[in-house]
Amino acid sequence: MYFSLAKLSSKLWATKAASFFLVFLLLVITACQPKSKTEQKLEQEITSTKEESLSEGGLVLDNASLEQADEEGDTLWKIKAERAVYDEDNKIAKIEQIEGSLFQEGEVVLQVRANSGEIDREGTKISLQNQIVAVDPRNGAVIRGEEVQWLPKEDLLIVNDRLSGSNQKFSASANSGRYLTKKQHLELVGDIEATAKELSLKMKSDRLTWLVKDERVVGSSPIQIDRFQEATITDRVVADNSEVDLNTKIVQLRNNVELKSIETGEKAQPLQIATNSAIWNLDAETVMADKPLRIVYPTEKITLTANRGLVDLKQEVARLSDGVEGVSTDNQANLVASQLTWDIPTQRIQAMGNVFYRQADPPFSVSGPRAIGKLQDQSIVVSGGNTGTRVVTEIIPEER
Repeated sequence: MYFSLAKLSSKLWATKAASFFLVFLLLVITACQPKSKTEQKLEQEITSTKEESLSEGGLVLDNASLEQADEEGDTLWKIKAERAVYDEDNKIAKIEQIEGSLFQEGEVVLQVRANSGEIDREGTKISLQNQIVAVDPRNGAVIRGEEVQWLPKEDLLIVNDRLSGSNQKFSASANSGRYLTKKQHLELVGDIEATAKELSLKMKSDRLTWLVKDERVVGSSPIQIDRFQEATITDRVVADNSEVDLNTKIVQLRNNVELKSIETGEKAQPLQIATNSAIWNLDAETVMADKPLRIVYPTEKITLTANRGLVDLKQEVARLSDGVEGVSTDNQANLVASQLTWDIPTQRIQAMGNVFYRQADPPFSVSGPRAIGKLQDQSIVVSGGNTGTRVVTEIIPEER
């Protein structure tokens, strides 16, 4: 590593200044690393200098250039600072108005700016404060914060205060987090608010990981996702685990999944969908569940359950299979079938396979291969289909 020295101030005797500067210089050079010609030249200049500068805080360097290499001689980082002061007591270099670059295998992976900072004696940890901006030129991610630790050998940037990260597709803020430069992952922690711009999504959670290179956002703790149409929320999802693909516009939801389709107009049909596994296709506006699900239509007090199903939010149709049950709580009507298609605006159902229908008032039940009608007004018609299968009707007498 080397310093490019533009000016020394606070004149004192030459020998003391030279020794302080040599300590400052050598402490931040990698141990046992061969000296470059620049370093040797600087040492010769320092030794022969008769007039050096110190301040009360230590040796002062203006317009300093610093560089750190690993054991193989590959550059780890480069920093330019308007001012650098070596603190002999704490064995650190304090730097101001900083611009720096972090390297991996000869490539710049992070460009950093900050108002102030410190470099430890080994050059393995750089602490930055105030108006910190870090840019990854590989993916356009911009990371901001007010207190950062930069660990070059660990390929890690730790943000301890007011983290924000963004690029063209995604932006997020959090209390703190970490950026793993090799993986290109930004881990966010605490009071997270995020926006997927092209998807018209807003997210709230306590723990998210933004896989910047892969264009995915993974949630390992409860999350709320709102979808917007202009300024109005149209859908709201909560789940324990999530994965948002910013490229394919697919959202995978797992564990305690609840989706609410918000009523936004006269024709809109508010729905509540609950399951433990769902795939939300934002382009197609569908929710597919491969595990048991429950659909509630509150305005008509209709509940449908099934082992799997697809809800088309755009066409307002639900297609349920693998054991379906529909219940109207208003009139205690109940229908069971193998498959069911439900037209949400008209509330009309088409049931197929082992259909059984029962109602409480008047008491009545019927079974057959096929049924069509509405549960809420008890207008269910069960038919034998095209197979000639018999329809069995049971009239339940009233109790006296």
